[in-house]
Order: sequence, then C-alpha cells, then structure tokens
Amino acid sequence: MTFRNNRSLCSKRLILCLIFVAGLFVIVSGLAVFDVLEISSENRLILVRDGDTFDHEYTHSMYQAPVTERFVITGGRLKLIKVDSPCVAVLEYFGLNGPEVGHMNLLFDSFTTPSASIGSHRLKIRGQDFNPPTGEGLEGKIRVKLRKASIIDYLISLF
Repeated sequence: MTFRNNRSLCSKRLILCLIFVAGLFVIVSGLAVFDVLEISSENRLILVRDGDTFDHEYTHSMYQAPVTERFVITGGRLKLIKVDSPCVAVLEYFGLNGPEVGHMNLLFDSFTTPSASIGSHRLKIRGQDFNPPTGEGLEGKIRVKLRKASIIDYLISLF
C-alpha cells in the first residue's frame, strides 16, 4: 500500500513540476523581447539586432532603373545609409549628390512601398531574400517596420 501511495505522489509531483516549467516558459518567453523587422503584407517577422544591415531593392517606376536602399539598424531605428542606382537621374530625383546618405541621419521606424507598384520589391538581409507579395496590403501599401516582439510572437509568425 505504501508503494502505491509513493508512486502516486511521485506522479503528482512530476505533473506539477511539468506544469510549473511550462508556465515559467510561457512567462519568460512573453517577457523576453527581440527586435524584428515586420513585413505587413506577409505577416512575417525577421529577427534582427543592432548593427544589422539590409537592402531594399526595387525598380524606380519613373526611370525604370534599379535602386538599392541600404539601412542599418541602430538604437531601435532604421537608418538609411545609402541609396544607389546606376541611373544618375534617380539620385537627382531623390535630391542626392551621391549614394552615401549616412551623414544625413535619416532615421525611420518604418517605411512603406506601394503594393501595386511595378517595382519588384525585395528585401535582402543576412543572405536571405524576401519578396513581399504585390497584393493589396494596408491601404494598398507594403509596410516594413522595426518593432519589438516576444519569442511567442516570432514563433507564431513562422506558421
């Protein structure tokens, strides 16, 4: 009789311990936050950290020329550091004398692009390419935003 009581008590303790560990995991993962780039049209989150750079590549609609905008993540913001195109008219369109714009301190929390544009938009970060779909996003735009997310938010975005 004592053996059964001890076995039953051990099972109850094990179940309580597993519930405690699961609850602790939920609490800790909800409190731990990370910087992510959110692509609104895909409901996708990309883990990033301070110092990461990424490129936004597209075709300029007026000049039909390729454009690359390079951003660096710094202090929880997106800093535009370079706008490059083989077409000088594109740089002039943006009011730039050259591709380097880091000295201008152009800081953003997010940026949008028209979802129906001809631009073939692509984000490149850490060797990965992300091609936002051209379907209608929020108000007809694709929004790329730097924000904080919990590990639970990130895991949910994977499915």
